[in-house]
Formats: sequence, C-alpha cells, structure tokens
Amino acid sequence: MIVDIDDKNCVPLRDFLQSLGLDEGAELVDSKHRLIKGSDNKAICDLGRLKLEHYEAIQQFAKEQGFRGLQMLATTIINVLTKPDQTKVRTLKALPNVLIEHFMGQAIDGWVYMENNGIFLPYLIGKIRYEPEKKTSYGTNPAEVTLELLANVAAKSKGNQQVGSKKITFLSETIAGVTLPELLRNHGIHVETPELKADYERQMALFLDYQPRHSEQFLLSGMTFSGEDLDRMGVAHRLGEETTFRAINEEAIIQRVFIDEIDNEFWSERYPGAFSALPYHPLIYFFNLETHAYAWAHVDHAKPYVYKPELREKLVLPEDHKTLIDILASDMEMLSDIVQGKSGGTCILCSGAPGLGKTLTAEVYSEVVARPLYRVHSGQLGIQSDDVENNLKMILMRAQRWNAVLLIDEACVYIRMRGNDLEHNAVVASFLRNLEYFSGLLFMTTNRPDDVDQAIVSRCVAHIRYVVPDDVTRRKLWQVLGENYNAGLSETLLDQLCEKFTSVGGRDIKELLKLTLKFAKGRKLPVSIELFTQCAQFRGL
Repeated sequence: MIVDIDDKNCVPLRDFLQSLGLDEGAELVDSKHRLIKGSDNKAICDLGRLKLEHYEAIQQFAKEQGFRGLQMLATTIINVLTKPDQTKVRTLKALPNVLIEHFMGQAIDGWVYMENNGIFLPYLIGKIRYEPEKKTSYGTNPAEVTLELLANVAAKSKGNQQVGSKKITFLSETIAGVTLPELLRNHGIHVETPELKADYERQMALFLDYQPRHSEQFLLSGMTFSGEDLDRMGVAHRLGEETTFRAINEEAIIQRVFIDEIDNEFWSERYPGAFSALPYHPLIYFFNLETHAYAWAHVDHAKPYVYKPELREKLVLPEDHKTLIDILASDMEMLSDIVQGKSGGTCILCSGAPGLGKTLTAEVYSEVVARPLYRVHSGQLGIQSDDVENNLKMILMRAQRWNAVLLIDEACVYIRMRGNDLEHNAVVASFLRNLEYFSGLLFMTTNRPDDVDQAIVSRCVAHIRYVVPDDVTRRKLWQVLGENYNAGLSETLLDQLCEKFTSVGGRDIKELLKLTLKFAKGRKLPVSIELFTQCAQFRGL
C-alpha cells in the first residue's frame, strides 16, 4: 500500500500501525516523517502488501480521523480484493495501489499477456509509477501512471540492453467510468491465468526446438511481422491459413542472448522472490524465400519443411539428363579446384524456350538433395556492374550459409556474350568474378542458348539444353500432370491430346489442363478432346 504522509497524518498513522502489529510499516512512516519539513511537504511511503483486515482497519481509522484521501485509497483496494470485476478506480493516484493488489492477487509468474493480432505475448511486470502533473516551458504535462513491461523480445541483442521493455501509460481520461478489468483490456493487457501459462509452455517447447535450427527451411502460414528493423516487430502481414511460404531460419545472424531471470527491484523490495522470471517471446527471425524479405514469425505459424525427394519421379526429362543432374547434385564435394579457395561448386546452365522445365528442374532437385531452393530473378541483381557485384555477393553468401540450391532465373542479361558495350562487359565480368569462388550448387536458366558468353559456359560443369518434348515425353507429361490434378485422362484421350497438340511444352500442358478442368467443373461437362480444343484458343495453342 503506497500512501502519502505529511505533518498531519504521519504520527497518528504511525501509532495506528503499531497498534495493528505492523511494526515495520510504523518504523517506515516514522523514518519518512523525519524527512518532512513544513506542513506543505509530503513523502511517499510504501507499506507493502497488507491483509484484507488491515485495509479494513485503515479504512475505518482514516474515516474517523478525517483523512479522506487515505480512506478512499483503502476503500478502492478493498473493492479490488473483494469484487475486482466491478471496481472502478476513482483517481489516477490510486491506480498504482490498485494494479499492485490486482496483479499480486492473481500472480503465477508476475506476468501479463499483451495481445498482438491474436497472439498473446507475455511480459514481466516491472515498475508501476505515478507521475504528478508537471509544468514545463512547453506547457503542462498531465498526471500519468506508467506500467513497465519486460521480456526477451523479438529483437537483436545489443550489449547489455538485451531485455526489451514496453511502457503502458494511463491518464485520467482513460480510467474514467471503466472497471479495472475493462481498463486493462482497453490497453490490450490480460492478467495471467493457468490457461495462458499452459499455452505459453507449449509454445516454448516449440521455440526451444525451432530457434537453434539455424539455416533450416520452414513453412510459414497465418501471419508474420516485418523484420527489416531488427530491434522490433514491424507491421503484421496476414498470410492466410491456407497460404504457405518457404522461409529460412536466420537466428544465426542476429545472435540473440536470452536472460531467464532479472533483479526486478520494484517488486523485490516489496515482495522478495516474486516477479523475477523473464518470459520469452516465442518468435523466430526468418528470411522469406518468396518475398525476399526478413520477417518475425510466431512458432504457432511455423513448422519445419518436409522435403519430397519422390518428386524426382514426376520430373519428365530424358533419362540421361536426370542421371547427369543426380551425379552432379550428390557429389559436389569431389569437385574442388586445384587453386585453394576457388570454386569447388557445381554450376549447371539450363537453356531452352520458355515452359520446357528449366526452373522446375532446379525446384525438384532441391527436394532430391534436401536443401532449400533460393530462387533469384535476374531483376533483383541490378543492371550496373557495382550493383550486380554487391547484390550477387550477398546472394551467394546467403546461399552458402544456408547450404541452399541457388537458382538464378532468366540470367540472360548477365551471361550473354560480351561485345562492344563496356557497361555490359563490366556486368558480365563482375558476374564471373563472383562465381569463381562460389562453392554451392547453382542453376542458371536462359531462353537464349546461343548467346551465352563462352567464359560463362566454361565455368559450368554441364549445359543442359531443353527442347520441345517428343511424342513419348509429351504423352508422359499429359499422364503425370493429369494424375497430379486427378483429371482422369483415359488412354484414348491421352492419344488424342498428343496427336492434337504437337508443339507444347510442360508449362503449356499444365496450364491448359488446369483451364480445361476448371471449365469442365464450372459447366458440369465431361473432360474431352473437344473441350481441350475449345480452351486451347485462350492459350494461343
């Protein structure tokens, strides 16, 4: 109980506390009394947490003595203890006492939970302070109560400032006419309950499993928070429960330090042993492979990625192509250069017309070798040689840190043959210089196979040329994709499709199949060669 004492009430209050057997409180009042000089001076005295009967006795004492402020304070605390759901705080000055009693009365760890877009994050309760109105040269600062909250937050560790803090401010207008639970809810604060604690412990089990798994691939869903600013969670981005994004655990680059317990002076002075366990915010720092942006994700919105090596069987390529890629992808360790430090990696150039499976090859083989696929579009590298060098260095470093399969899609700008354009020549030279010391698995795709610089070709272990599939391959594509979409293509229909569409590649087959199946479902028609022919006009086939 935090009370104001002055020349009028200090002696009667000291004597009354002694009569109740509260000798420590009486001594504290007496010591504060000696600091008071003059009738206008006051001192703040914290009597600690008392029993209900003590508050009732102080209430009656204050009423008899005419100490109205003390009487109202005791009445408010009694109401908090006996009927918290109905209690309204009449004055801002009484709020610290009310909050202390309320939090202590329901304490498990001394935490509260703050809701953030449906996520409940725990905080240790720190200082609770009342600041009176202050006049400054800029105007008047209103009286306020501040509630300090502490946690191992989603942020980069900074020297000794490793504990994240948050301050909630209460003003006179925010407490007017609302009960204590309503006041807390209006500020997003939820007092701890066994249910919230049990859910936190479940989340922490996931956090302790996921957080150390540096550079591993995860699937994110539900929601993330932008993470470009390492010191705080940014804007929430709702992904949707059905939408998933692949992401890499990047906790290694922020090197967080966690603290399990602190000396919480505000509480340790009043209630030794309480309010010291510092909670964790179970969010992990990721690099989103789809958006190429950093993000924080709650453990409930993340799960380890499960690779699917069986997808190799669905990749329709000539068998000698598949065998070559199998060997190159699995035996990269054997390919180190004579010059120490130079590339021992595997660069594979995939060339051919659009839609023939170049990108799909890299996607499937990342599953086969159980490594993340880091797909970079050429537009992300820039067009100036300095930009290309800096961006490519960063991308190659990430790929090596993650042990990822790197795919540079549509790399034509950076690998086409050099000529009289000095700026382009500088771009190609910069590209070559960085590839020289890359030790991972790299796929590059181009739609212009006859315009690739010979220096690029010479640095590639293999150059795989993709051509329009022959009759046998085309039939297998229709069959595999038809099974994937549960199209129920009969042998007769497969023959008709191969005969009708003789110059299509894998992408055309996939998109035509999807369009026809949607059309058939929407019109409740059977899938037929006539329906495929009708839909093909919308694909220019």
